[in-house]
Amino acid sequence: MKGGSIMANYMTKEEIMERMSDHYYEAKQMGDLFGVFLQGSQNYIEDKFFEGSDVDTRAIFVPSPREIILTTEGSKKIHLMDNEEHLDILDIRNAFKLYKKASINNFETLFTEYFIVNPKYQKDFEKLQTLREDLAVTDKKNFLMTTMGVSYRDLNTLQHRNGGNDADLEKYGYVRKRLSNIMRFNATVKAYIERPFSKCLKALDQDEIHRVRRTHTYEEKEALELANKLHQETRQLAEEFVSMEETNNSRELLDDFLVEILSKQFL
Repeated sequence: MKGGSIMANYMTKEEIMERMSDHYYEAKQMGDLFGVFLQGSQNYIEDKFFEGSDVDTRAIFVPSPREIILTTEGSKKIHLMDNEEHLDILDIRNAFKLYKKASINNFETLFTEYFIVNPKYQKDFEKLQTLREDLAVTDKKNFLMTTMGVSYRDLNTLQHRNGGNDADLEKYGYVRKRLSNIMRFNATVKAYIERPFSKCLKALDQDEIHRVRRTHTYEEKEALELANKLHQETRQLAEEFVSMEETNNSRELLDDFLVEILSKQFL
């Protein structure tokens, strides 16, 4: 194991929100905006956000009466901001479908602390937030299996080239970000079994994330052994988990909320 101090400049939470304001303003010009929500690595870190990191967001839109009646697909391709940051355009009908599918990425917009909601839909958003914990535990088994799946994806590509990761492969023999992800997924699975989901996104200490991603913490052999060990533990926890909870009605309530929001388009 190698040592190494982490020397970095960090952006602040206020700077993240300023960048999100730019995304919100641009998205507002595209249609009936429900809100803009942060996506990506900043959701898993408490306050040490690397200055060079992109701020990528998901913009959720409410379809027009015409789109609703004709069942027109309202989601669009990813929009690139002038600074190359991603603004993911999503119809609220599809967003609510994703909330019913148990995965970390799908739950990000429900649990992120970085969001800007259209005042027009503020009360609807508050109702949605009352459901988020129930939605997150509706199918614990599936969430654990899905997390195991993304852990396996990173394990399987730990030593694969992917453009921006080539420098890591040449210098260390593995991609540090993927090792960090495997560690984070392992910590998330352990936390998810025991804690509310709001405590799961940041289950792996941010200093550990930065140490692995930004320094030469592990030699190649150590990194591969650690990645395999943690993934196998994640897999075992997921496969052996037996849910003892009764199914809640959060998904039905989610449908009710969606109908309520869409109905406003005809008033």
